Amino acid sequence: MKEQNNHQHSPLQMNLVILMLFILQACGENSVDIEIKQNLGIYSFSGPSDFYATKDTTLTIGLTRVDDDQKFSLESLKQYTAGDAKCDLISATDTDTNPQLTISNCNGDGGIIFTYGNAKSIEIHISNSTEDTFQNPFGLDVPASEDSVYVVDTSLAGLFKVNLYTGHRIPISNATVGLGTNLSSPSDIKLYDNDTKALVIDNGISTLFTIDLSTGARTIISDGSTGTGTALSNATRATINSSETKAYVVDRNLKALIEIDLGTGNRTIISNSSTGTGTNIDVPYGIVLNATDTKAYVADRDLPGILEIDISNGNRTVVSSNSIGSGQAFMAPHGIILTDDETKLFVLDNTYDAVFQVEISTGDRTVLSKASIGTGVSFGSPLGIGINPTQDKLYVLDNSAALDALIEVDPTSGNRVIKSK
Repeated sequence: MKEQNNHQHSPLQMNLVILMLFILQACGENSVDIEIKQNLGIYSFSGPSDFYATKDTTLTIGLTRVDDDQKFSLESLKQYTAGDAKCDLISATDTDTNPQLTISNCNGDGGIIFTYGNAKSIEIHISNSTEDTFQNPFGLDVPASEDSVYVVDTSLAGLFKVNLYTGHRIPISNATVGLGTNLSSPSDIKLYDNDTKALVIDNGISTLFTIDLSTGARTIISDGSTGTGTALSNATRATINSSETKAYVVDRNLKALIEIDLGTGNRTIISNSSTGTGTNIDVPYGIVLNATDTKAYVADRDLPGILEIDISNGNRTVVSSNSIGSGQAFMAPHGIILTDDETKLFVLDNTYDAVFQVEISTGDRTVLSKASIGTGVSFGSPLGIGINPTQDKLYVLDNSAALDALIEVDPTSGNRVIKSK
């Protein structure tokens, strides 16, 4: 993030700063903490009044004095952004004890973090873009570059690229961008071919598309008139195998896992009530494959729980449910990610409004992030989940009326930050 200064410094002030830095360098690293304590005091930030703002929003943030009796100095408050956001009007009251900041006139786009000495605030998302806001974001995927996220929105009937620094939503394919049959209600996306194409399932017209990310052109891979086999009815989620020759789709009306040949569009039922043994699929809303393409893990909303499905025979085994594994019970699992070591699953719960971690070997469930775990905006209706290639950031789509946002989640702390809204 780049620093945005709140005040201009006089030449005398700048000379004093340079002299202080020279002294600190000569005295070693330990002098930095001493300088901060002696000159700024030790403070901590409390949560902002809101985690999202525009130029017309007024925010408040509190600071609590932790140590020292040094009076708060507004000139030493700094702000950093990864985009071009900047809040121009900042005032402070109660500076002798626990300062209260009033912040307004936030221009530009991107996340802003305020710092005072060693303390820093929660990131606040600033958005003044005139682009279409999300209306029902449903599915996402994260490219290898990690600087963006691709999102499908069922109400906007489009595919968008979200800039993670500014939050800008760039339409990649919709009724006015790209040739081909229009999307109707796209519910999931999977990037492939070195992140140059997107596999998109549309449950509004029961169609599997491939979309060229450079042009937005849409080509039908499989639908009622393309490919053989049982027609899709209400496909909710999709993924792709490691050789990128087959898609695997879950369909809530068919209550099935379906394999689709990407070359022909032919559809084959891999698992349903008459194919494979074990607990039946009910209302599937998430699918992920293991690295060898031998197993699929399916989040079933109404089980509620996680099924492991053997691709070779369709047999189903319950991995975690309210009767298998310990921990907080599922209410409505609605999205699923497999860790690279294939020992854990990250699962959204659309009713409990949380991110779960599931141990595959035991079925044990741990809540990683919710209103009472981690800082930041609270989930309202989390639906889609993705993970960055280094697996240290989760991305969650929340389509509640109050949010309709892309949220970044730290799986270690549970902290949540709005990245686009």
